[in-house]
Amino acid sequence: MKVAILCILLVLTGVAHAAEEGPPTISVAFSDVNVGDALAAISQKGGVTVLGDASVKGKVTCNLSDVTVEQALDTVCRTNKLECVKAYASPDPEGKLSAAKLFKLLDALKELERSTLICVDAKSQAQTVFLPSVKPGSIELPAMAESLKLKTVYLVRAEAEQRAAKAAKEKAKLAAQDSGVAAFGVPPADPTAAAQQVFDYFSQMPFEQRFEVMREMGRMFRDSMTPEQREAMRERFRRDGRGPRDGRGPRREEGSQPPGHEPH
Repeated sequence: MKVAILCILLVLTGVAHAAEEGPPTISVAFSDVNVGDALAAISQKGGVTVLGDASVKGKVTCNLSDVTVEQALDTVCRTNKLECVKAYASPDPEGKLSAAKLFKLLDALKELERSTLICVDAKSQAQTVFLPSVKPGSIELPAMAESLKLKTVYLVRAEAEQRAAKAAKEKAKLAAQDSGVAAFGVPPADPTAAAQQVFDYFSQMPFEQRFEVMREMGRMFRDSMTPEQREAMRERFRRDGRGPRDGRGPRREEGSQPPGHEPH
């Protein structure tokens, strides 16, 4: 039976506790540097892969001499409220490996609330072994990673509290947008009823604001039309006998008098 260990073994303990014996050291100095650039510098000097997701933001100012990669990452992360997870992943020659994908996998495994999960594909008889959380030291990870030809990857993202605050902010923004849509409502199919709904909505505004909003809507409406649609609208105005400019009232024939006007 084929056995396929999951392409990534995630170490849930902090990076400061996962250092190997006698690791090489690096020296870096940052002065008000973007945290993404700082992580890239640590990655280059340490010869390791460091991946950050979209939540990695901030500035870094520090001077580190003869520290391990993990100590450098720990310093950068602590000063910017970031978390770092050490992982062992399969080589990615196509460059598809990303922190967002790996963190998504990590979060999904943690939600299982199990220490181990083995899946067997009935067709290929391949096994996939998930190890989302194990006791530190219970598995010789470096040796296992070496035997499976995995490489070390450090994943960086905002701390859980920061992610929760951002998610709550986005949720509140969506709720505000939804409430605005609910207040206006979806216009009914009947044109007269739809026009009445729009009129009722704008009638609640002060006159000056109503005028500006309606004028802006008119501009947006015109800009959204294709040349063919504009020509069709002009043709419709001509058929209805409306003026080519303002479209209000029937257009008088050339030389005719306005209604109620008696010739002298």
